[in-house]
Amino acid sequence: MGPAEHPSLQMALCHLGQEDPLNMKPFLLQDAVEACGGRLFHADSQSRVQAICTDSRQIKTGALFLALKGDRFDAHHFLTPELVSRLTCAMVHRPSLHPGLPPFPMIDVSDVRQSMGRLARWHRRRFDVPVVGITGSNGKTSTKAFLKAALSSELDVLASPASYNNDVGIPISLLQMESNHQVVIMEIGTNHPGEIEHLTRMVHPQIGIITSISGGHLGHFGSVDAVAAEKGWLAELLPTDGVFYMHADSPWFRVCCQRTSARIVSVGFREDADWQISQCAMERDHTACVIRHRGLGVKVDFRIPIPGCHQALNAGMAFATAFELGVSPEKIVQGLSVAKMPSMRMEMIQTDKYTIWNDAYNANEDSVLAAMETFRKISTQGGRRIMLLGDLNELGDHANEVYQRLADAAVNHAFDLLVGGGQGGSEWIAHVSARAHARCLSYATLDAAVNALPRILEPDDQLLLKGSRGAHLECISRAIVEGGKGGLASSTRTGKDRIEGSVSCGRAMEQQILDKPAMGVGSIVA
Repeated sequence: MGPAEHPSLQMALCHLGQEDPLNMKPFLLQDAVEACGGRLFHADSQSRVQAICTDSRQIKTGALFLALKGDRFDAHHFLTPELVSRLTCAMVHRPSLHPGLPPFPMIDVSDVRQSMGRLARWHRRRFDVPVVGITGSNGKTSTKAFLKAALSSELDVLASPASYNNDVGIPISLLQMESNHQVVIMEIGTNHPGEIEHLTRMVHPQIGIITSISGGHLGHFGSVDAVAAEKGWLAELLPTDGVFYMHADSPWFRVCCQRTSARIVSVGFREDADWQISQCAMERDHTACVIRHRGLGVKVDFRIPIPGCHQALNAGMAFATAFELGVSPEKIVQGLSVAKMPSMRMEMIQTDKYTIWNDAYNANEDSVLAAMETFRKISTQGGRRIMLLGDLNELGDHANEVYQRLADAAVNHAFDLLVGGGQGGSEWIAHVSARAHARCLSYATLDAAVNALPRILEPDDQLLLKGSRGAHLECISRAIVEGGKGGLASSTRTGKDRIEGSVSCGRAMEQQILDKPAMGVGSIVA
């Protein structure tokens, strides 16, 4: 899979470009050569590596520079005569170097990206500490945040940052392991078959969590069964003395459990779950629940700083795992209550006029359904309830059926107004219009939807934003906030990130739709 096919690659590389070199437990250049299967030139094999660096601007003594290649750049091109004179060593693919460079310390490999993964796999096995691997169609990053919060009061925790869950982000995270770390949490993602197996072997976790299985990346996997088969590799590769956690209510619970030799622990809303979650009560800024384990005699209330029963399930996974790792229920509850949640997960943004619920970090069918249900329960104060849906990516031939089901769900939730932005949002609106009497507006581009918002929004409105990462719906909330006093900025984005498009027709019809009663028929494509 090329870099352009995996958006988190660029996120990881861009993030690292702003960071200092990664300090780590030192090793010898000879260790790196053997781990990567490379060849050492112009360097002492007994020289010590004390840090990993991926940004040529941050090179320092003792760092091994990794000349990674992305779809928009190649780090080999930044190696100049002056820079290589300061290198302790660099991992490179020699044919990619500029001709004329003087000899410098290097490890020559056939593929720097793959070799970084081999080095990370070797480095991870230097440590005898519990490593938790988390995968799932939804909830990976939130579960990681909850688990880190639950553990951090008593243990020194290393958790992969942001959504570093691919074959660049995971090695970068593993190479940060140091002797002081007592627990490591790694998020494991996929959008193509074969990735979970490869990354799980790299991470080598003793504890595995599958948060959910749903129709993410259907365009690449073809069916939810195939997604389940891919996620199940985490269960299969756990050691016999490991522990496997999964949602007891999942239709694929038994299928995944049959693939593991580890001890199985179920977490869910079912009464027969090992850890049962019950009495979920949502407010605008938190969710309160009860979790209990009859066999262990544990029953406690906990609270998380985010609305959503699906988030309570993620927190339940974290609670069970932290308990397994020896943290007291009291400390776990305290940690969960102050968990630092990743952005754009049902994030409430209050302006002088409107309330925006930004749940637009990413989306697939199940996460959209969860967002609709959560929004229904927490948007009881204020004016109209409006949802804007953007594109859902990587659906392939399944797009039409997914948008049909989401249209049915939207109608059942009785929103005051539904707005579609982009091709996917427009398809969703078309299905809504064909099914029910509902106010709905459709815009061909994201900019067109944003430009229409001043005419659409009224004081006290509540707006739910949902769409795939590639839809960039966060620019809508940014436009509203930057506009000040509940107004809107004139453009969603500038420069290379700008999406072109504007409303050029249909405003009279748009106003007719907005003027209709809440259950009036109508839709518009602008």
